[in-house]
Amino acid sequence: MFYAIEGVADVFADACLADDEGRLMFISVYGRDGAIQHFLSALALPRDEGGLPSLTLVQPQAETSRRHRPTVLEVGDHKRLTKYSGRLPAETLFGALVHAWIYDRALARPDHAARRAWVLMPELPERTEAFLAALRARAWQVVKGLSPVPLLDDWQDTVLHKLQDEGACVGGTSVGTLYGMRITLPETFAEMVSGLVKRGEIGLDARTCGAGQPLAAQACA
Repeated sequence: MFYAIEGVADVFADACLADDEGRLMFISVYGRDGAIQHFLSALALPRDEGGLPSLTLVQPQAETSRRHRPTVLEVGDHKRLTKYSGRLPAETLFGALVHAWIYDRALARPDHAARRAWVLMPELPERTEAFLAALRARAWQVVKGLSPVPLLDDWQDTVLHKLQDEGACVGGTSVGTLYGMRITLPETFAEMVSGLVKRGEIGLDARTCGAGQPLAAQACA
C-alpha cells in the first residue's frame, strides 16, 4: 500500500517509522527525480521558506472507508537525517522512478555511550508467534551488544522480561512494511543482572530460568 503525503505532489510512501514522541525516524518514498529532490529540499527548509516541519501520511482513496486517521510525523532537526536513493528500472509502469530512504542515523548505528539502539523488523499483518520469536532474538542481540557485562544466551527471556518491566523497550509508531523498537539499557543494568543472579533467576546452570517470560506483545505495539 502506498500513502500520499499531504502538501507534497507526486511523492508516495510505502513505509515509515516514528519514535514514541512522534518524531520521524524513517520513511521510504517513491517519485520522479524532480519530485523527490523537491521533497528532500523541503525537509531541510524552515516553514516560512516552504519547508516541511511535519509529514502527514494519507491513505489511498480506496482505504478511506476504514476511517483511519492520517499519520503525522514531526521532522524535527533535519541534520540528524540522512538518505539513500536509487533509480528503478525505466521500463516500469510509471516510467523512471526514484526510490529514496530518509532515516535517522540512530537506526543504523548503536549509541554505546547512551546504551541505546533500535531493532528493525519487516512488519506483518498479524503479530504471529514466529514474528515475536524473531523480534526477541534480534532484541537480545542488541542487548548483548550494548551490555557492559557478558550475558549468556540462556538468560534471554528473563533479562528481556526485566527490561520490558523497566520500560527499556519502546515500540515506535509504524506505517506500512516496517516495525521498529528502541532499546535503552538503564545505567543500573549491570546491577540489575547481578541482582537476577543473586536471586537465582539466572546463573551458569539456570538454563530453564525465565522460561515462559517472552517479550510481551504490548512492548511491540
